[in-house]
Amino acid sequence: MSFQVQGQDSNRIRLLRWVTPPAGMVNPTLPHNDGLVLPAGRIRYFSESECNEIVRLREHYSSKTAGTGDGGQNVSYRNRNTVVATFYSDERTAWIFERLESAIGDLMNHFRFELAGFFEGAQLYVYPTGGFLNAHMDIGKGYLSTRKLGITVQLSDPASYDGGELEFIDSTQTVPRERGTLVIFPTYMLHQVRPVTRGQRLSLVSWVHGPPFR
Repeated sequence: MSFQVQGQDSNRIRLLRWVTPPAGMVNPTLPHNDGLVLPAGRIRYFSESECNEIVRLREHYSSKTAGTGDGGQNVSYRNRNTVVATFYSDERTAWIFERLESAIGDLMNHFRFELAGFFEGAQLYVYPTGGFLNAHMDIGKGYLSTRKLGITVQLSDPASYDGGELEFIDSTQTVPRERGTLVIFPTYMLHQVRPVTRGQRLSLVSWVHGPPFR
């Protein structure tokens, strides 16, 4: 039966229909896509020497205290304790974006999203002892509404720090800590970085944009 809204014109076109599927089935006529709610990645996608080269980029790009925003003018520094350096594709970094694009291509069948490109460059985050990032999503209003996939690359040797775990809320997947590991996830997945209790954690973060979800 079609869904009727009291007080609305009953002759207008209905976009949604309420149906009762056969017992034990949910939306049997719609294709399923588990990639909508599962991160994917590659263990040691970047080598030790490549991780070292990415870390050295801090010498060439200015760093600042990182905040969190909603895609508008509201920026908060209470929800995280990190330092960030942002860079775009140039003679030093083009190889990084080529590798990230290759990883996205390898995993397209997992997510099946419509994508356009890297519009925010990449960000190198430093989590000092006590550094953290509270639970959040990477999607929002304004330019954040076109973020489709988030990417994070583990740059630190896991033996060099304690804490700092990247966690996806309500997900049973454990994010590996091996250096060079690359993880890709839908930007609407709630995630956090636990406080670093010793040493510092470095990671490379980027986003792939595309037409807003619809």
